[in-house]
Amino acid sequence: AAATPAPTAPAAQEEVRDLPAFTKVNLATSVAVEVRQGSPQQVVVEGAPDDLAQLRTTVDGERLVIDTKSGADWREFLRSHRNLGKVTVRITMPTINALGVSSSGSLRAPSVRAENLNLSVSSSGSVTVDQVQATNVRAAVSSSGSVGIGQLQATELHSNLSSSGSIKVGGGTCPRHEVAISGSGSVAVLDLQSATCEARISGSGSCRVRATEALDARISGSGDVFVTGNPKITSRTSGSGSVHQG
Repeated sequence: AAATPAPTAPAAQEEVRDLPAFTKVNLATSVAVEVRQGSPQQVVVEGAPDDLAQLRTTVDGERLVIDTKSGADWREFLRSHRNLGKVTVRITMPTINALGVSSSGSLRAPSVRAENLNLSVSSSGSVTVDQVQATNVRAAVSSSGSVGIGQLQATELHSNLSSSGSIKVGGGTCPRHEVAISGSGSVAVLDLQSATCEARISGSGSCRVRATEALDARISGSGDVFVTGNPKITSRTSGSGSVHQG
């Protein structure tokens, strides 16, 4: 008997979601989100009709939350619905104060200008911003996920890891950098030009930084701090961790 042909995926369609104003985004399901800073505000979802019917976009205060109506992770939804295609969310928003992922999804933005910007991942997902210009930036990972910034221009950067995840900055300038790691994660910002850096590690994590004036390092555990820029170093260690200069 002839084999039964596999069913084809439904054609994708676009749907514009009419939502109140928001300045923050939290991705709580496993889809791909693209964020662009600009006006007017717009949220466009693309995918098969059945998929879009399950995708929920709601605004709580100033935060847009993207999740599924069942509350289940999108991948669980996919397992029970075989023939689903890719779902993409495209967001345009004038003001960006926070971008977060609490799922295995991915959120990407080409450029962000802000006074204060929070980037966070509490899952295995990722937040990636190609260019950031801000006064204060906070990057936090409390999982195996990642926060990545291509080029950063800021006054202060606060990097906080409490997991096995990673925070990476490709380059730029940020006079003051504070690092806190409790876990096995890594902070890698060797090409970010900073004057001063304060690093606190409790665990086996590591950070790679550049500081031209001063490094204040406190390590409890087997963690390591790698620094370039020939700064004045003040360090205190309890455990097998150490500071490496070069």
